[in-house]
Amino acid sequence: MLVAAVIIALMCATAFLCCRNRADVFDDRGRADDTREQLERACDNQRGAEEELDAAADTATDIGGEITSIREKVHEARVTTDELKADNDRAGQLTRECTEILERVSGRGESQASEY
Repeated sequence: MLVAAVIIALMCATAFLCCRNRADVFDDRGRADDTREQLERACDNQRGAEEELDAAADTATDIGGEITSIREKVHEARVTTDELKADNDRAGQLTRECTEILERVSGRGESQASEY
């Protein structure tokens, strides 16, 4: 009989605890809903951040392409500058040669004029 009383007491205590905890379930659901909403907002924020990162990566790729193009143009400009310098040096050399030829012709003309 004592065992039966202990078992009944345990069953009553268990029922009481279960019923008491059920009163808190509503509050737990409310917290669970809040947590779910926060989690959904965090997921949305993460998706937005990933989209922004993808856009930034695309922009970085575009900038890399532009930098490569600019480097190629700078190289072409350097080659053109070197060619212009060489052409300018050649023009200077031709000008000096022409001046020497003109001076010789002028000197010949003066010497021939003095002979007559």
